[in-house]
Amino acid sequence: MYNAELRVEKIEFIRNHGKFITNILVVLLVVMAVYTKLQENGMDALFKLTDLYILAGGLLGLLVVRFLSKRKK
Repeated sequence: MYNAELRVEKIEFIRNHGKFITNILVVLLVVMAVYTKLQENGMDALFKLTDLYILAGGLLGLLVVRFLSKRKK
């Protein structure tokens, strides 16, 4: 009985804080990627046109996912 209650509490925690946790993980991933890029190539490498295209594509993908998730609700 105790294990079932503990499992329900874990599921509730993940359900309530899942979006926050994933947002924090995404921010950490982006910060680590930028830091690695800076260490490898320096400041000039951050502002290449292809990187801006990748960033724009990522933001567009995020907007599409948010639009579709709000549309389902």
